[in-house]
Amino acid sequence: MSAYTAIIACMDRLAKGRQTQQAAFATGDDFWTKVDAAADETFENRVKGSDITAIDLELASGGEWSTLGLKKLFTLMELYFITDLGYAVSGTAPAFSAYLTAVGGARIPNLAANALTEALSKIMPPARVFPKGTLVADEADPSSAGMHLFGDLDPSGPTWTAADGALPSTVGPCGILAVGMTGTQTAAGTFRCTNYVAASTKDIAVSLSGAAQYTQTILGSAAVASGVTAGDLTIQVGATTTFTAGEYVLVKEGAIEELVLVDSLGTGPTRLVTLTAIKNAFTTSAVVIPLFRSAAYQSGGTGTGDINVYAMPDRIIAL
Repeated sequence: MSAYTAIIACMDRLAKGRQTQQAAFATGDDFWTKVDAAADETFENRVKGSDITAIDLELASGGEWSTLGLKKLFTLMELYFITDLGYAVSGTAPAFSAYLTAVGGARIPNLAANALTEALSKIMPPARVFPKGTLVADEADPSSAGMHLFGDLDPSGPTWTAADGALPSTVGPCGILAVGMTGTQTAAGTFRCTNYVAASTKDIAVSLSGAAQYTQTILGSAAVASGVTAGDLTIQVGATTTFTAGEYVLVKEGAIEELVLVDSLGTGPTRLVTLTAIKNAFTTSAVVIPLFRSAAYQSGGTGTGDINVYAMPDRIIAL
């Protein structure tokens, strides 16, 4: 394992722990409710109040994952980035951001970015932060994974029920994950995806026929058509219709992930021309995913099974 891989794993562990804590303390009766049920007025008057309410709120928000211990972790990492590797702090951004940009190109979960900000009062640039929740395996139930839900399409209407809205400004763009919620369903629809930088849009269709329950479709993704060497400025793909110049894409192959800014769309061969050199090598097993800040139903809803549309986290995070 390299230092880079270990650093990414540490951020995933932190985010998963905080997510798990939030889920645990967001259910059941909180401390205030339990104390309120004591049927002992002296005890209730002594314990109830703003302090216990603050404790409940902190636990439910995952705030206990922003303790002095985490401040020490982030401080030591910043010393490594600055003192040992020579990366600089830029404005309100930590040296961590410069390190990710220069080495590997991956992003960190939003809950890890939140903890960093709370610990160091530094803000990770939004493009370096991927959305909340954890990506689940294809055909696994996503309903309890904590992902940002743009909405639910019932194509029989068709009826679109909006949910969490656009991504918050502290989070970068995402892949759009359409999940067929019913087994052996037939469902289709076109979704309007809003770009991150210029707020232009792309209409991308999804069609499921007889698919297994919870089948995932990443809207607009394209396979890499020819191997990419570290240092290249182009990525060959079969088509560029779902991509936009000036916008971000995520290139994924197994555990290797890289955020890339597209400079232009090229032909002969069909390719994405990148603004800066690519840091990793990729084979034709890699996929390129267009990244957006929001998605909603646009047209063409047909079928019988619901489609949930999520903001796709870059990867499955684990403790």
